[in-house]
Amino acid sequence: MPSAAKVMGTVFWDAEGLILAKFLEHGQTITAVCYVQTLHKLCRALRDKCPRQNIIILHDNTCPYTACLTSEARAKMG
Repeated sequence: MPSAAKVMGTVFWDAEGLILAKFLEHGQTITAVCYVQTLHKLCRALRDKCPRQNIIILHDNTCPYTACLTSEARAKMG
């Protein structure tokens, strides 16, 4: 029996639960451009949830986070 197709996803959460989940189309991978778009969505979601709080985002060390485009976007977001 064939298995279900794999889907790439990025999930952000805090102590209270899910903040944002982003799933890609079958066959797509996370690129720097895709990840920057996701970071912008995350910023909007965090501003809606915690409008007056400083937010710290912990990233792991996978490749899109080290791209120049992503580093520049992260620097602008504080």
